[in-house]
Amino acid sequence: MKQNIKVLAMAVGLTVMGSTVATYTSADTGWKQTGSVWNYYNVNGVKQTGWQQVNGAWYYFNESGAMQTGWQQVNGAWYYFNGSGAMQTGWQQVNGAWYYFSGSGAMQTNWQQVNGAWYYFNGSGAMQTGWIQDNGKQYYLESNGVWNPNTTSVNNNSRPDGKLLDAFQNEIKTHINNQKENITMTYKSQNSNINEVLNTLVKEYDKAVESNEYLNHNISHTQYSVRGIPGNYTFTVKITYRESKGQTDYVKAQAKSIINSIIKAGMDEHEKVKVIHDYVVKHVSYDTSFQAYTAYEALANRSAVCQGYALLTYQLLKEAGIETHIVTGTGNGQPHAWNQVKIEGKWYHLDTTFDDPIPDVQGRVTYSYYNLSDEQIARNHQWDRNKFAPATTNYANELAKKIQSGSSKSLEYQEISKVIKH
Repeated sequence: MKQNIKVLAMAVGLTVMGSTVATYTSADTGWKQTGSVWNYYNVNGVKQTGWQQVNGAWYYFNESGAMQTGWQQVNGAWYYFNGSGAMQTGWQQVNGAWYYFSGSGAMQTNWQQVNGAWYYFNGSGAMQTGWIQDNGKQYYLESNGVWNPNTTSVNNNSRPDGKLLDAFQNEIKTHINNQKENITMTYKSQNSNINEVLNTLVKEYDKAVESNEYLNHNISHTQYSVRGIPGNYTFTVKITYRESKGQTDYVKAQAKSIINSIIKAGMDEHEKVKVIHDYVVKHVSYDTSFQAYTAYEALANRSAVCQGYALLTYQLLKEAGIETHIVTGTGNGQPHAWNQVKIEGKWYHLDTTFDDPIPDVQGRVTYSYYNLSDEQIARNHQWDRNKFAPATTNYANELAKKIQSGSSKSLEYQEISKVIKH
């Protein structure tokens, strides 16, 4: 790479990042070797120190101007210079170990993402493979160093590390959101207890399903299985949905169309909830044959049981930007579903099924179960209160306060107050 020559008055493409030593010899420019030491002189014959860029490559010279090779620590960071002194970047194999250097040449440690894949480098910078422990958690790195997110291990008290299953759960979510019926995934755990592996994966599946509230209440049956040996398990899920993907898409499209037709400019959350409640009660009748459980059937056939009412109400509220949940429990001692709705930061219970008379009376809407508190609805409804936010506000009193305060919506609130009976 270098020649022991003298170049007079020639530009050498030198970028200076470090300091210089004012040793001026007019005849010496460019590279010069003295014994085994290489030095570099700029066009003025000044011997260089520190960082220098020569012909596109970076070099580092110590305080006496000697070019450095091999491992060098500069300002707390480690760099590697090849036998010709050029700073290295990217992947480099040194003494049998792999290292990764940033674009600035600094050796990397800890977790690093390279071309979309995650690698782990120990405190000395060497890329790791196999099982490693980081901050008390176990990770598996393939033979090429890539972290396999579908792997985990079991800690000392035999409780699976949930954080390591994030990627597994995300993949499950993707399949569920696409309403895939048969899901097969690989899972590389070193746990030899296959029942523990199955329980771990079922818990992750449940978390994924619960993250999609609408689909969670549209799944009628799930079957799980796991096969394989430690380090190579196959997890299979078979799901039966009450709605097809096409039917769910239909519900979403119809919900958007309905909201566009019933929500008027300037409506606040109180008014939006009122018109959505009224729409569901007026357009759906209770299915006394107990066969229709979906929002699709509530829309297409205009008939459903409580679950269909709650799902349709949920989708319409969500489309209108109103925070809501589906509550399951009992009503009058029978399995039942209804909604929680959040209006101006306060939660209420909304039961469109119980507000729809049986037999159905065309155009008739009742409000006995409209925006109730926990205390009010608990008279004949039971649910797991630990799973839902407390509803402590009396809605009639809340409206009265707004009317008395001279709200710009006082007339609208008065109309709502006239019909609610609690």
